[in-house]
Amino acid sequence: MTCSVEKLIDFRKDVLHLFEEHFGDLINGTEKKLLNESTVSADTTTTDAVPSTEQPTIVRSSGIKKQFVEQNSLLTDLFKSTHFRTIYHIFIASLIMLILNLMIQELALHGSINLKLDLFYWCFGKFPMLITIWLSMFSSVVLLLYPSYHCWAYNVENLASLNIIFLTLYIAYIAALIVVPVHYALKFDLPLATTMVIACEQVRFLMKAHSFVRENVPKSLQYKAMYQRNSQRADSVRNPCPDFGKFLYFLFAPTLIYRDNYPRKSKVDWKYVVRNFAEVAGCLFYAYYLFIHFCEPIFQNFNKDHVTWRNYLLASLGCVLPGSLCFVLAFFAVLHCWMNAFAEMLQFSDRLFYADWWNATSMSSYYRRWNIIVHDWLYAYVYQDMYPV
Repeated sequence: MTCSVEKLIDFRKDVLHLFEEHFGDLINGTEKKLLNESTVSADTTTTDAVPSTEQPTIVRSSGIKKQFVEQNSLLTDLFKSTHFRTIYHIFIASLIMLILNLMIQELALHGSINLKLDLFYWCFGKFPMLITIWLSMFSSVVLLLYPSYHCWAYNVENLASLNIIFLTLYIAYIAALIVVPVHYALKFDLPLATTMVIACEQVRFLMKAHSFVRENVPKSLQYKAMYQRNSQRADSVRNPCPDFGKFLYFLFAPTLIYRDNYPRKSKVDWKYVVRNFAEVAGCLFYAYYLFIHFCEPIFQNFNKDHVTWRNYLLASLGCVLPGSLCFVLAFFAVLHCWMNAFAEMLQFSDRLFYADWWNATSMSSYYRRWNIIVHDWLYAYVYQDMYPV
């Protein structure tokens, strides 16, 4: 009996020893394979990060310039998983149920179907005035900013007085672009959604105008300095002012950082463009019916005669869920669908417009991830330019 027990103990030791050897070899082999793959991936990323067509520019010493690489949006890759697409289908099903619920209520109460689009039409009212103001802002950038900068960039006389005049005109233009659209929006009493579109486009034109000037001024000054030393050497600085086609492409490209060249795709998938615009429209109506179904009944009789702290608290808490859903819908509609639609139409292949902000554990991490387009602009032209100061 004792002998058999000892044999079992020895057998167990041999099995454990063999298991440890094979398991250790497996772990070591897997670790080496992963290290080799990460090294190859890092080398490939470093090689692809700098486009060969990009002209040399002056790199600021305070930080690294943004490099554009070909990559998909995060949700585009996640939607390839059938498990993640379940969330997308749940949102579509809930939108259909919300509209059906509203239609059934209208049939039961009034005997007819009323989709309650009056408020929607009011929010986007005075649409011709919106088009007029947008065309005015666009024309000012195209017909005033670009020709003025072109004249200054190719003027080889690097005089301090001329530079001061151009700087003064540039500041005056930026101030006018800030004040004039707001003035006309208030003057014509534009509704909420129309005013929001004007404000967003105003900020977009401001940020793009500053990026264009900020990225090209160093090249223009270098061209002027070289021309004064030797006119033949000035030819080494190509295009102190970019071509108008590049400037026009930048105005519509889904980025706020100007480059002469961006990574481009070879063809346009128009079905993908139409689908993204359809999803924008779906998100817009989804948010609208969330407001109609959950928020409008709360504030319908909410006036000064009925306002108490209790009513205010209950109304605020009642709007938390629809407000959070509207925020998610706005993110998906603008930063994913709208940006990807324009990126596809313009064959713009760097589509990292946001990161996984839903996994952020701090407010600073959240603000860096949820809108990479604006974050890149702030980092390049606020943080990096102010860092030496």
